[in-house]
Amino acid sequence: MKGIIMCVGLVAASLIAKPVLAQEAASDGNYSLQEILGLALEHHVEIRKADLSILEGQQKVREVKAQALPQLNGNANLTDNLLLPVLILPGEFTGNPGTVSQVRIGTQYNFAASASASQQIFNQSVFTGLQAAKASEEFYELSKSLTEEQVIEQVASLYYQVLITQHQLEQMESTLQKLEENVRLVALQVDAGFVKKTDLSRLKVSQTNLKTQAQGISDGLSQQKNLLKYYTGIPLEQDVSLEGLNPAEMPGQVQLADDSEVTNLTSYRLLDAQQHLYSLEEKSFKSGYFPTLALTAQYAYNGVGNNFDYFKSKENSTLNWYDNASIGLQLSVPIFDGFRKDAQIQQSKIHLLKVQEDKRSTEKMLNLQRANALNTIRTSRESLLAQQENVALAQEVYNEGQQTYSEGVTSLSDLLDAETALTDAQLGYASALLQYRLSELQLLKSEGNIKSLVNQ
Repeated sequence: MKGIIMCVGLVAASLIAKPVLAQEAASDGNYSLQEILGLALEHHVEIRKADLSILEGQQKVREVKAQALPQLNGNANLTDNLLLPVLILPGEFTGNPGTVSQVRIGTQYNFAASASASQQIFNQSVFTGLQAAKASEEFYELSKSLTEEQVIEQVASLYYQVLITQHQLEQMESTLQKLEENVRLVALQVDAGFVKKTDLSRLKVSQTNLKTQAQGISDGLSQQKNLLKYYTGIPLEQDVSLEGLNPAEMPGQVQLADDSEVTNLTSYRLLDAQQHLYSLEEKSFKSGYFPTLALTAQYAYNGVGNNFDYFKSKENSTLNWYDNASIGLQLSVPIFDGFRKDAQIQQSKIHLLKVQEDKRSTEKMLNLQRANALNTIRTSRESLLAQQENVALAQEVYNEGQQTYSEGVTSLSDLLDAETALTDAQLGYASALLQYRLSELQLLKSEGNIKSLVNQ
């Protein structure tokens, strides 16, 4: 089983797409979360590989079913006996007792064409294989479903990260605009001799640092968008704008699922399907002890002679033509195979024991993930509320500091400290918001409702 690889910043793709919506969104470059997930499902390599695995599984089913269908074979051969075999006959057969005679037997040219057919009447291994083939189809479907859930989680994480990084950049650009206005005003005050030139220099240093920080965020945002385009098949040259979520608004409370039995989760059901396949594998090996019965039929047409007259008409040919046919029943009874089947059966039993251990471990882990997700969603929401209040307070202090500085009441250091505190508070809020959104995804995954993001 592939584990879900979560990494803030580098995440993957998504689920079942709605091509019409995707095309409509692509026309103006605006994408909702559902449209991004739909596009990712169409283009993500893991989803495509899962589809190919389903196709591969279907062909394996056909391969197994073929064993229960009639088997037809045709053969043809032409032989030129350069030296005919010699038969040694005692003299008693030729009328010369005490001597031997050499007699060449056969003809120089032999042609034979034959066709054979067989049909399984009773073969327990084939019947069990048909059951396993049907079960394998369910296994491949569940595997794809699990891949879809992983991709949804990953691409939704990237979607939230892009959106929140974009919000960070907007906040910093807003702060930069205010700082540029302060630089302009202080420059006028320096020219008028009201403030020292060092105050202007300190403001410019703060402005440069903030620009550098904003540029780093902008570069990171571009990389995140490019990654999103890569996973969704959007051309790299096309600009994208994400919609459907306002980072400045406090997210609503998450609705908890009524039924959160871990045995209903795809990852657990996949182990159930794997266990069923191993049980059928054991049954198939045990079927090897059963006898098999098949109906056989054969027809052959032969032409022999000492002259190569195969391309002449029958009237002018010296060849002798004859045919033969047969039908029969073929019974095969296994007696002793050196304990090969017993070793295979024991291996299947070991596989079953391992899957049972995986199921117990997975059930505990899924329950743990559920408990952790509930705890994380509570603490991350509390942190988000605190950061939201912190931003409001920092904004209030900054606005007051800007006003008092312009009136000459406070120093430039106080204003710069207030500006730094506001920037830190804004970045802290964005980080808390991202953590909260990721906690939502973890909770949805632990409840088995991650696919609900596609149909919101």
